[in-house]
Amino acid sequence: MAILPLSQVDPDLVHAFFARLGKDRAHIAWKYFDPDFAKDKERGIVWLNKGEVRGFIGLIPARLQSAGDTSDFFWTCDWLLQDPKRSPGVGVRLLAEARKLFPQVGNVGGSDDTHAILPALATTLTVDDAALFYHRPLRTSALLERVEERLGFLPRLSRGIVGRIALATTTIPSEVHIVPCVAPDLEPLFAAPSATGCTVLYSQEHLDWLLGRCPDIVTTSLLLGEQGKWRAAALVWRNRDDRQRWRVVYRASISADLAILARAVAGHCLAEGGTLVTTIIAAHDRGPAQTLKKAGYLRGSVPWPLYLNKVDSLSSCSAGFTGMSYLDTDLACIY
Repeated sequence: MAILPLSQVDPDLVHAFFARLGKDRAHIAWKYFDPDFAKDKERGIVWLNKGEVRGFIGLIPARLQSAGDTSDFFWTCDWLLQDPKRSPGVGVRLLAEARKLFPQVGNVGGSDDTHAILPALATTLTVDDAALFYHRPLRTSALLERVEERLGFLPRLSRGIVGRIALATTTIPSEVHIVPCVAPDLEPLFAAPSATGCTVLYSQEHLDWLLGRCPDIVTTSLLLGEQGKWRAAALVWRNRDDRQRWRVVYRASISADLAILARAVAGHCLAEGGTLVTTIIAAHDRGPAQTLKKAGYLRGSVPWPLYLNKVDSLSSCSAGFTGMSYLDTDLACIY
């Protein structure tokens, strides 16, 4: 039995582990073995037992700005055991090894087990209510479905004429540029340091990998400014098999630009068959929250905590991160 970095493990053993858990091979190949992303960074920690991978925790590298400096940071994901009941404590050992090798590590979201275990560890700094979901209904079906789920009544009005009423217009402001992929030259927006607090920075390489090459999604860029000098951006995507539900991440330094992009995103997604757009922001990003509400977004009822390794270098981030979004962890490609 051994706990090793992913780079020291045969990829075929890793694929076999995920296959036993019902995970798609193409998705795992993209996520952990893409040769054009983070070539010099470790991508996971693996538990080997009797010649098989029996446990795993993924690592997604990024950069963190805190206390005026930038440094390596890792999101954890895919914290999995093949047989949790027969391997007590191994999951915590995997996390401990990840935290030992890469002290600046964090997580947003996760399974019920994640939310139960991480806050109970003495090595975890928990930021409650760090991330908030916002929903923009584009047709009445998005609202009716939520009511129907709570009340369970029939007939399903969301599936009929009543559910097809548009709640947005397909008009897109003329100043918005639309690029049917992840546009180039976005790093100045997504890797821009925050004026206050801690924030995770994302390179163009990261955007191209996460939203450009993920085999499960289709991405479009909506932009303000000029090629090479974009002043604001919205990256919007959907699952390849679902035109109705879309996700978006915004980068805009002024509320007027965010408002323009929010209208453009609603128009684009509605025209493409969308019924709902969702986004994530940091709980203390009050300016963007107000702008999104004016643009028709509704706040979700369940905020998500942020879990950080309790080390001195992350103590300045005890209030959470600014600019949180679907880019954090692997939320963008979980459906």
